[in-house]
Amino acid sequence: MSKAPAHPAQPFAVPFRHPAFAVIWTATLVSNVGGWMYSAASGWLMTGLNPDPLIVALVQVASNLPIFLLALPAGAFADIFD
Repeated sequence: MSKAPAHPAQPFAVPFRHPAFAVIWTATLVSNVGGWMYSAASGWLMTGLNPDPLIVALVQVASNLPIFLLALPAGAFADIFD
């Protein structure tokens, strides 16, 4: 004899009924697409200016370096202190 599930399956769009969730989700999506566009365009532009692979890679390093220098240590210190 099978039991009914404790929580019936909900459609995937249920969270979008909440306006705050829908606005934050949409803003996050637009921001991510903008970041992807920036990443592709900066690599493409640098390839046009100087096709040396090292220089093109340094453009990507420069755009991601603040995350590694600021965000990752912040997360490590957050785990150490209450």
